[in-house]
Amino acid sequence: MKNPYEEKHKALLTRITSSVVRLNEVIKDINAHLVENEKYYDDITYTSKIWTGYNKRVEMINAKRLRIHAAIEEKGPVNAVENILSGSSPKRMRIDSHRLDSLFSSVLCDRYLFENILQYCDGVKTKDWTNAILAARAGNLFVLQYRDNALKYNAYVFSEASANGHLPIVQWCHETNHRGCTTDAMDYAARAGHLHIVKYLHTHRREGCTKRAMDFAALKGHLDVIQWLHENRQEGCTTEAMNCAAFSGHLEIVQWLDKNRKEGCTPEAMDSAAANGHFAIVKYLHKNRREGCSTKAMDLAAKNGHFHILKWLHKNRWEGTSPQAMDYAAQSGHFDILVWLHTNRREGCTTKAMDWAAGHGNLKIFKWLHENRNEGCTIHGVAEAFRQGHTAIMQFIQENGIYGVHTFHV
Repeated sequence: MKNPYEEKHKALLTRITSSVVRLNEVIKDINAHLVENEKYYDDITYTSKIWTGYNKRVEMINAKRLRIHAAIEEKGPVNAVENILSGSSPKRMRIDSHRLDSLFSSVLCDRYLFENILQYCDGVKTKDWTNAILAARAGNLFVLQYRDNALKYNAYVFSEASANGHLPIVQWCHETNHRGCTTDAMDYAARAGHLHIVKYLHTHRREGCTKRAMDFAALKGHLDVIQWLHENRQEGCTTEAMNCAAFSGHLEIVQWLDKNRKEGCTPEAMDSAAANGHFAIVKYLHKNRREGCSTKAMDLAAKNGHFHILKWLHKNRWEGTSPQAMDYAAQSGHFDILVWLHTNRREGCTTKAMDWAAGHGNLKIFKWLHENRNEGCTIHGVAEAFRQGHTAIMQFIQENGIYGVHTFHV
């Protein structure tokens, strides 16, 4: 069967590989002169010119490769490469890991494109531009099989395949006896909820996992993984399991851990649940656990606008709050919470409240604090309002003789 890429992208393949061909020519030139003719070892000028040319070719190819990464998501693999290889494209662009994954998934890890580029690479070490870790992350087993001996392998290959749920690659790494599997493999598989990977590693490998496996699974909400680890492994978990479940809002996991595990949690569980608005978890922990919370619970509830949780904590808990609650409310623009704290709590605020209101241009809060509180602001708040161009704040400052004091340093 005729490959659809063969005709449609023939010109594209030629353009992609032309840079590699030119690089090979430079490398051959270097080898011919430096190996066959001894005099060139002493000819520093000539040798320098050759290596300069070589480095320019390498930079050009790397620049094109990086630009492929950056354009993949918006333009699609074919259009991206065509655009990148045009003369109008910028020479360099920074690349993040997400776009790098897109490259391996969409362009260089297409079997036909990969093999066509590969045939021009006699002078280039494949491991310099084909990354086994990224191939494992993208699930491209054929890259690992096709250039097995040329690639660099380490524990990350096993871990990335496990973390991304690519069982065929995990099996291949195990069966071909590649070195470099650690407890990270099962830990990361558990974090991602890949129970089938966890089971395979448990059956076929000896590295096992750590307590992080169950902790990670709790953070991400994988109750089935937690239950399986509980029944089949001995590592257990830490207090971070319930803390993380509370942080992420996984009430069912919090309940299960409370009933089936002995590690418990810390005050951070209720603190983070309150901060993230998980009211049901806050109430469950209050009723069923003894760890309680800290002042961070009310502080962060105020910061994130969870008024109902703030009021409930005020009524049902005794830890209270700190001046940061009003500071955070002012920073986040929660006027109702700010006024409520002023009326119902005694902790007050600091100069940060007025400074942050000024910096964010919130005249309503800035004016209210000036009229109802005594903490005042600092020169930093005034300077930030000026820097951000908040003219209404600056006018109010001028009209009311507010100049700030040097009491708060950022």
